[in-house]
Amino acid sequence: MRESSVLREPVRLPALEAIHPLILALCQTTRRLPPGDCADLALRLRGAALAAAEALLHVAAGDGAAEVALASRSLREVAYHLDLARRLGYLSLGTAAEILEHQTRASLEVAVLARALERRGAPPPVPEVKRVPALRRPRLLSVFQRAAR
Repeated sequence: MRESSVLREPVRLPALEAIHPLILALCQTTRRLPPGDCADLALRLRGAALAAAEALLHVAAGDGAAEVALASRSLREVAYHLDLARRLGYLSLGTAAEILEHQTRASLEVAVLARALERRGAPPPVPEVKRVPALRRPRLLSVFQRAAR
């Protein structure tokens, strides 16, 4: 009997493997934080780390540089929220430094992955820009066109 394509072996990415310890450390640390504003920050920390992992899963499935860029941005967001939690006194310096080590390792692996995709010729990520449709102006006839009529 043939295996289904759904059950095939997943692609192993060092960047994806590096993000697992970060997510586990964040979940263990933020679980102990008190409710309130701190809980909102904890959810943002977890959400950013999970967004990075999700983007890397898309890369493993064959998507390209745009997903790597998303993973990189999400990991920078983790670093920002981590620094904010430390400055607000929600995390000790030692705990924040330990989690930041995981974040740094994952960021380095994502950077290596981005360079590898560039070397293979994957197109660079295209920033999403919302374009505002131009206003349609009535066409003005030039003086010469009016004179010709």
